[in-house]
Amino acid sequence: MPTTPYTGVHKKALTPLYPTNTIHRSHIPTSKIPWTSRYTAYSPTEYTNPSLCGPTRPPYAQSENVSSVIANHELGGIQSFYQTALEGSPSRPLNPMGRTGVSGRGVLGHWGGNSAVDALLIRQHPEHAALEIFLIWRRADSIQALPGGMQEDEELTEALKKEVLEEVGSSIAEMLHEKQKTIVYRGYVDDHRNTDNAWMETTAFALFFNQEESKRMPVALDPTDVNEVDAEKGGWFPLDPFLNEDEKSAPKLFGSHGQIVQRLKEWKSPHTTITCRMRRSSKKKSIKTSERKKSLSFA
Repeated sequence: MPTTPYTGVHKKALTPLYPTNTIHRSHIPTSKIPWTSRYTAYSPTEYTNPSLCGPTRPPYAQSENVSSVIANHELGGIQSFYQTALEGSPSRPLNPMGRTGVSGRGVLGHWGGNSAVDALLIRQHPEHAALEIFLIWRRADSIQALPGGMQEDEELTEALKKEVLEEVGSSIAEMLHEKQKTIVYRGYVDDHRNTDNAWMETTAFALFFNQEESKRMPVALDPTDVNEVDAEKGGWFPLDPFLNEDEKSAPKLFGSHGQIVQRLKEWKSPHTTITCRMRRSSKKKSIKTSERKKSLSFA
């Protein structure tokens, strides 16, 4: 499947404070974000988390010696979705969406693309069949998010199952084997951890559970990674508000997850229609399956 086009400049990757809250990004005029724009005055803040360097660095973190990483064909760990340009002395990979105001790896483990996997778990409510989406609560960021995490050495679907097990629970993870998995997004993630030389990429899968399957789901779920997610704040939520025609009016989600959820409107099938809440009216507007670009579908 080809990479999903990423439109516009990144925004979260330009927040003034890098996630450490002590590192300030260099300001970049919007016109100077693309690498194709000449910017001789550009002076990014150099930062790689010290805990990701040296002989005691965690197993997933690459060497700070970027030249050896490139020479050993280890750039990004897992093949990036993008043709990666190299520049500088020593040569470093360049963020495909442009400058960020921070150079180095930041808090990311790999030079270049850092691969993740995300799960859009959609179900029909067990009683009234309205569509719902499963969201976790990220403790570190105090915000709702799609279940997901870093893809390490596993095959994509195995990584998906691992993340659902850790952040949703075994009962749902065990149901994934037999489910059809549709890729609704693969590509760049506008993430506050991104730097000039390291960035997030993801593959987002959508999976649908019908009403009968929903009835067999336990009320209380059992995520194993309770340090990362708050099980009491996670769960099934009505999907409709997250598909608001005006993305700015939709509830906030972590990173680019809100934009990824919006991709569901382009998931085509003749079997299902949805309703989206329109900003211009308090009424719900039914979306017909004939309106191909706005239909949500499940086979």
